[in-house]
Amino acid sequence: KIPQIPENPTYQGFRTEEEVELLLKDDRSLPLGYDMESARPWALDLSRFYCWIVSGRKRSGKTNLLQLVVRMATEKGGKVYVFAEKNSILEKTADETGASFYAPEDDYVPFCMEIKPELVKRNRKKHELECAGYSDEEIYEQMKEEENIFIVIDDLAAFTEKLYQPAEGRASVSGFFETFTDKGWYHQIFLFAGLNQDDRFSVQGRAFYENVTRDRNGVHLGGNAGSQQLLNFDYLSSFREQNHTEPLGVGLLAVGEGRMKTGKVVIPNARKQGG
Repeated sequence: KIPQIPENPTYQGFRTEEEVELLLKDDRSLPLGYDMESARPWALDLSRFYCWIVSGRKRSGKTNLLQLVVRMATEKGGKVYVFAEKNSILEKTADETGASFYAPEDDYVPFCMEIKPELVKRNRKKHELECAGYSDEEIYEQMKEEENIFIVIDDLAAFTEKLYQPAEGRASVSGFFETFTDKGWYHQIFLFAGLNQDDRFSVQGRAFYENVTRDRNGVHLGGNAGSQQLLNFDYLSSFREQNHTEPLGVGLLAVGEGRMKTGKVVIPNARKQGG
């Protein structure tokens, strides 16, 4: 049977695919869509990234993909934290899946208190492995015993601004966020952040933003890859390919630092049908 991508793929249909079930059981894989070339389910390799940018202009499908991340991360198992606006689609999804939810006006100190002991413990373990001469691959194999922690940020630029200008009476936790995003590799912590690149100028230079975007790993939705500067799409060789508009739900996978799979992916509709 030749694989075919459904015409209007949905989360429910995707979730029932046999291959998706297998990918969820594989410690390295987080399935998030269909590979356009092979038409088979495509998954992010959790051993090859730490922060992943979901880039695109308004109405390009960023929130839908982040919603799918929340759903699939919950299926994968582990702790899921969602940072988004109150009364948003992502708040509803966090509520449906049991993920922890923080709105911009909320106090982030409880999140920091909850995650800090884990971070310290994992950082010590990773440091000991590095000192013992373990390779990156061997470190991943040892660290995968730790519980997955998935952090999903709806709007990276707005979140960064809020982080450095907390509401009156709120403690500043920017230093904590800077530290953990600087040291997060191989801690079984994975951060996903939506970004409209038109908004990045106000936060460029902020340590937290620079840490999250440092490895240039991510996906760009809506096409016109040539019009953005953050992510690298060297494999799109012609001017036409670089400036081609893609339909809603089609993403271009960035080269990053060269360890990630590239190509086009189709993202299912993450909304629960009938819900």
